Amino acid sequence: MNRLCDFTCWFSMLVAKELEEARLLGHQSRETTWTDRMLFELKRLRDPRIITVASNEPVTGADMDWWFVRRGSGVNFCLNVQAKILHYRQAKAALWHYEDIAHPAKTPGLQSRALVRHARRMHRAGTPAYPYYLFYNPESAGSPSPFRWFPSNGGVTVIDGFLVASHIAQHIGPGSFPIAEKRHAALAPMMAPLHDLFCVGPADIPDPSDVARRIDELRNPFYSTGKVTRAPKRLKPTVGEQLPPSIRGIVERSGRDLESVDGTFHDGVVRDTVVFISD
Repeated sequence: MNRLCDFTCWFSMLVAKELEEARLLGHQSRETTWTDRMLFELKRLRDPRIITVASNEPVTGADMDWWFVRRGSGVNFCLNVQAKILHYRQAKAALWHYEDIAHPAKTPGLQSRALVRHARRMHRAGTPAYPYYLFYNPESAGSPSPFRWFPSNGGVTVIDGFLVASHIAQHIGPGSFPIAEKRHAALAPMMAPLHDLFCVGPADIPDPSDVARRIDELRNPFYSTGKVTRAPKRLKPTVGEQLPPSIRGIVERSGRDLESVDGTFHDGVVRDTVVFISD
């Protein structure tokens, strides 16, 4: 396994166990807590090839941008990531759900559509990006995954952003989104464990082309069934050849402090951003 693969396996188990303890104590954790924890744990690796910077979520509706960059050539692949957490305080597991999956409540699905539109805009501008969803789940939410070597949908899981947008579009009603379609049981069949995304290729940091290929592999089984209807036209996960100046600056300064005294950044980065640099 590569180093990033090791991290995602470990972090997913950490999330599963700590959220399970929170569930047993009657405490509903928040996705922002675990997104911050992920960024912190990535920093704790002290790997100059993994760089994190700060965020301004309202810009795209995404919690994080993950940039996979090939050092030297600048070949890249970007994931715009939106995080959600399972609401698990009901006694019956069948009632557990992702309350904000169709955020916001007054105009359901607006967030998912914004995520897809942003990826399209970046793609048209010559910087391919792809929308993705990240889910935090307690251990007892675990169930077999169709993409498994580590058989659990507990911990941290992912779904293609176009699949989420399609799911919302298929089930949305006039000004509302049914609770049944927010349930873990409704979304779990579309999920893959986080490590299935990162455990690709022999290098410590996956190459951008390997990540784009894996995105394609993870989404195709759902589209090939013909069950995905009312889906927004999906993008092909493809790598870019030129880095935006803000990301190029981060790569060039890898291993050095990117923050100013007041905690802001001088590189034009406006979201929580993680840059993974492959050699």
